[in-house]
Amino acid sequence: MAREQGTFIQSVNYELQKEGTIDARQLVDVFADLLNFDASNYITKGFPVTVREDSTFEGTIYKKGWYQFLGGGTGNKANWEFMGISDATGDSDKNYIHEQNTPSNTWVIDHNLSKYPSVDVIDSSGQLVEGEVTYNSLNRVTIMFNGSFTGVATCN
Repeated sequence: MAREQGTFIQSVNYELQKEGTIDARQLVDVFADLLNFDASNYITKGFPVTVREDSTFEGTIYKKGWYQFLGGGTGNKANWEFMGISDATGDSDKNYIHEQNTPSNTWVIDHNLSKYPSVDVIDSSGQLVEGEVTYNSLNRVTIMFNGSFTGVATCN
């Protein structure tokens, strides 16, 4: 968790020339890295940190995502609250493309994204189609249309 040390001149209008978070401490590889904060890299209550990978620590599975420091000792895993999933790999958000090859007015899509995605439907002629979307679970969505057709649904 080393950071480059030094100073830079800040103007009113500037662009950072390095890719990454403003505070290098806001991105760690695994949950156990959250417990490495100490007096030399002090963090305040509410400090957000993104964990890049799913991991196991002391027999417990911790998901990748966004964690918030609740205060107290940073070395105590109970002082970190999981706030939600994020794709901390630097890749774009997860998505799923469903191809509906049989004409139907009801599309059931098992996307397995572990979220309630936005859904865009394009029919076989390339037109955007609106339908009634029902989220059955974090991994399944059902879309009802006025008529039967084929096309593609993008879940994002």
